[in-house]
Amino acid sequence: MRIFEYMGKELLNRFGLSVPKGKVVSCADEAALAAAEIGPVVIKAQILSGKR
Repeated sequence: MRIFEYMGKELLNRFGLSVPKGKVVSCADEAALAAAEIGPVVIKAQILSGKR
């Protein structure tokens, strides 16, 4: 199965599992708004690489 982390979180959340808050953004301005909304954040790039 090839899914991004945010997709996996949505799937786990749908089945009632607790997942950390997060938001998908595509630019610095969106990241700043997300940080203001969520609180302290970690910024991660998500790519499908198939490796850990």
